[in-house]
Amino acid sequence: MKTFFAVLATALTAASYVEAAIPNNTPLHINSHLDSGLALTLANNVPTAFLLVDSPGSSTPSDLSLFNLTAGEQYGQIFHDDLCITANGVTPGNALVVDTCSDDPAQLWWMAESRLTIQNADNNCITLCDEALRAVVLLEACNITIADRQEWKTFVAITRPDL
Repeated sequence: MKTFFAVLATALTAASYVEAAIPNNTPLHINSHLDSGLALTLANNVPTAFLLVDSPGSSTPSDLSLFNLTAGEQYGQIFHDDLCITANGVTPGNALVVDTCSDDPAQLWWMAESRLTIQNADNNCITLCDEALRAVVLLEACNITIADRQEWKTFVAITRPDL
């Protein structure tokens, strides 16, 4: 019984650390687990821009690979300025886009720490299309057979002013 409580206490401490490690609205780079040189990036800083992967940016405010998100294991928005990653109007197998942030449930994502995936309520994951710079990012059904393309790592960015 002591062992159970020791394990439970350790798990609760670790879970608290995960949530505390990334405070709300902390600037992040979200990199492919398959290739950490590929980060989620906006094609342009306008609504309906495609979501791509590219080299992580400079961590300045104009860095299109810099995102903020709601902390912890919960549904929340992933956004750059006032543009949110959205699955609105996107069917599985198609490229993801961004749109002006709103209360649209299609803009809510779950960063599953246990699987490293970013998924929506429909169990669709943000998925790397190709392991290449400027490749589009797809919405695909979460699937263990393509898990390597659906796993992402977050890195807290040390922001600096535009030069």
